[in-house]
Amino acid sequence: MEISDLQKKLEIDYGTDWEYLFLNGQCYKLKVYEYMYTLCPFNTVSQKSTEGTEVSLGLWGMWAGPAKNRYSQMVYENGEPCWQGGSRTTSVTLTCGTETGLRSVKEPSKCQYIMDFETPVACQPVLKQRGVHSEL
Repeated sequence: MEISDLQKKLEIDYGTDWEYLFLNGQCYKLKVYEYMYTLCPFNTVSQKSTEGTEVSLGLWGMWAGPAKNRYSQMVYENGEPCWQGGSRTTSVTLTCGTETGLRSVKEPSKCQYIMDFETPVACQPVLKQRGVHSEL
């Protein structure tokens, strides 16, 4: 079982230099009004109400950033079904910041979520484009 779990983890794309590997196995929370949102990179996204009902907002899908910075956006798919049909999905934008954490959550349309996730690792592509090398 452990070997199978390790093989699954090794199949994931953690960036050109495996820079996002440290996020696997971590979870980040953010309370927005009556909901607690939890992002577990490369795994799941969920929403829990104050009544305690937890809803899946998606499972790890893929990197979906533009060609110049592919690792700037994550997509989580196949969350719990919506009352209107289809399933919940979440798009997570990774931004450069001094600490790693979930910064904001929005639901711009029914069952479509957008999260802003800040981490120093997201600074590397920006620095590389400028020709600056930085050890984090």
